[in-house]
Parts: sequence; structure tokens; C-alpha cells
Amino acid sequence: MVDKQVIAIRALEEGDDRIFSVAVAGPAALVVAKAHKIAGRRDEGRGRLNDKDALDVYRLMRSVEPRVFGSGFELLARSRLAASSTEWAVREFGELFGETQSLGVEMVVRATEGLIPEAEVRAACPILAREILAAAGLQRGRR
Repeated sequence: MVDKQVIAIRALEEGDDRIFSVAVAGPAALVVAKAHKIAGRRDEGRGRLNDKDALDVYRLMRSVEPRVFGSGFELLARSRLAASSTEWAVREFGELFGETQSLGVEMVVRATEGLIPEAEVRAACPILAREILAAAGLQRGRR
């Protein structure tokens, strides 16, 4: 609702000229949502963690410039609606992806097994997470 953009979705079929404008969540909002989901399932302790959730975060970290996350987190943090949820999620994001042995990194390693070398994932996740937090003016999820 806060970090979003409107994109045009066009029909795939040739000759179909329909276009729909759809609001989609921005990268920072997606990371906030995924951090809540992963941490919530971790805290439940019922084995409901899904490695794909961490893989989604990894894909975002690899494909979106840190400054885009930074501006998105700033926007979310200024919102009365999203500020407290964002602050909590950013701290969790730092904990989940900020160290080579952290839970989020372990999940990405499992999700990319046989596709990306484990050493690359373990090295990249903390570096990317630190760059994103730094772009948002944060270090390890703290203001």
C-alpha cells in the first residue's frame, strides 16, 4: 500500500490490445513481507519454513540496486501505516541475511543447491544485505 508502483500489463495474444494498470509492491515492501513471513514461520517452530521465500529475497538483492531498497525503506519508515512493521522487518532482514551462517543464508543455500556454488551464496548474501542496509542508512537493521 505504501511502497508500490503501477505497471501496465498487456495481453499476450497478438491482436488483443487490452492493457491493465496494476499496482505492484516495490522491492523494499517485498523484502519487508518476506522477512515477516520467514521470521514468523521460524518463530512458530512448526517446520513451515519454505526455502523459496529466502530465495525470493536473494533474487531481489541480486537484481535491484541498493539505493532502490534504501528509498523504499525510507518511504515505508515514514508511513504511519507501515513504520513499526518496517523497522521490525529490517532488523529481521539483517539477522536473516547478514551473516554467512544465518538462517536466511542457509535457506538460500538449500534452494540453490546444484545451481549456484554454496560459497558464492554464503559470500554474496551478507555483502548484499549490508549494502542494502547501508543504502537505507542502517547497519545490521539499526538506525
